[in-house]
Order: sequence, then structure tokens, then C-alpha cells
Amino acid sequence: LPAGTSVMYIPSDVILSSNRAIAEFGRLEEAESLLQANGVENEMREFYLMLKILVELEKGEESPYYHYFNGLPRFFANGPSMTPFCYRCIPPFAAKLCQKERVKLNHVAFGCKSRVQFLSEKTRGDSLLWEWAFQIVYTRSFEAPDGSGDLCLYPIGDMFNHATEANVAYEYDEAGNCYVQTTTDVAAGPLTMTYSDPTNPSYLLARYGFLDESSPASFCKLGVDWHITDELINMGYSTSTLLFYKDTGEVSEQVWDVLLYKYLGEEDVGRQQDFYQAHMSGDYETK
Repeated sequence: LPAGTSVMYIPSDVILSSNRAIAEFGRLEEAESLLQANGVENEMREFYLMLKILVELEKGEESPYYHYFNGLPRFFANGPSMTPFCYRCIPPFAAKLCQKERVKLNHVAFGCKSRVQFLSEKTRGDSLLWEWAFQIVYTRSFEAPDGSGDLCLYPIGDMFNHATEANVAYEYDEAGNCYVQTTTDVAAGPLTMTYSDPTNPSYLLARYGFLDESSPASFCKLGVDWHITDELINMGYSTSTLLFYKDTGEVSEQVWDVLLYKYLGEEDVGRQQDFYQAHMSGDYETK
């Protein structure tokens, strides 16, 4: 298949959208205030998309999404599905990310159940159903490619597996219809897309429940318990830049920069600041 070939078409009115859910239900101010109070105010899109799923589930076979929902997974092995014992069995950074996903489940789903009065009493009390809807949103939704910030579920279009070297992506036309298109020339073989940063496989485990063996590099796990300052971030501290490369064993330059910055801070704060200013000004000779 040549690059730019459409391999799937998802009409606009079939897409499950957080923006449309907000328009349909209105703003739930009490629930939003609770999400903000619990520190998960950035999960509003996920919350409304989850409500849309629950509303459609209440319709049963009358919902146009009935068969789509019936074909989705019931078992998950990601962070929200783990127990405290599981967290003790995996490396600290992965455990930390998994626990953060569990916190989202507790606050976004379980914490707001009683605040959604348009759902039936049976649905509001069904924790397993809320957890399933949460998992579907967090493991299968993608941000719309049109820059709107909309969070969407693309029925059947969410069946592509993850790969570091992906070969398809979502595209919209002017009417808001979604096309899954090849991003490169594709020989015979699987069609795949990238779910997230392939150099942070710990996140892929926490969010999606799998380890990406195709990942070319991995976050080196420095600073998991550090207080991350603006200067550290400016020095290059990020899970996508502090990398150990799998095939060569090389270490990214940002790892050395961050380590030297931390070392100088313990030995000579003045020299640390000289190093920081040299880094910020691009003075490689001084560094």
C-alpha cells in the first residue's frame, strides 16, 4: 500500500466524542468540582466520554454501539487492574505509574458515581461497570487529529495494535469523518499505530498493560524520587530524553547533563549555576 492510502473509514456520527458528550449532557458542575478537588481536573474529557459509554450501555440492544461494546475486552492487566501486591512485584518507576492510573480510576470513576443523576440507580451502583467503562476510555481513546482537543473512540478503528514503527494514523476530512491512512509505504504485514512515546515502555505497561519489545530505548529511571525543578527540566529532564538505548547500550546526552548538574549541586552550587547557564546559552565549550 502506498503512503496516504485510506484503509478504514469511520463516519463522523459513529465516533464517540468527549466534546459531543459534554454538549449532550451539559456541564456537571458538582462532578467537575469533585474532580478538581481530587487533583484530576485534567481528566474531564475522559470523564464525559466514560459517561457516554455508560448511557449507551443502559440502552442495551437499542444502542447502535451494542455489538461494538460486546466485542471489546473484559480482562485488563494494566495499572488500574493491579493490586498492592502487584505494585511490589514490579520496578519502582513502573509501580509509581501504575499507582497513578489506579488513583485516576478511584477519582474519575468511583468517586463521581453518585454525582451523575441521569444514570439509573442500578448503573450508579455498579462499580464493575464503571471500571469497565473507565478501562475502555483509557485504553482505546485517542485525541482527534484536527487540533480540537476532542477525545474520541473510533469503533473498529481502535483495533490496531501498537508498534514503535507505526504505519497508520487517524486523519479527518472537512466534515469530521475519520480515515485511517497509511503514513508510509506498507508491504504485506500488520497495520499498526503508536499509542504513546515508545521510549517509555513503563507508561505503556501502566496504561495499556503490555511491554513493548520493539521499543528502541527506555527511560533510565533517574530521579524517580527527586524533586523535579524547572532547572532540571531545562537541563533535559524528561522521560522521553533520559534514555538508555537497547541495541547499542548508549546513553543520551541529557542523562550526562542531568547527572553532572545534580553532582555539582551537591559539591559546588556556584559551579552548578555556571554549568546551567552554559547549557542554557548553548556554550558547549564551558560545559
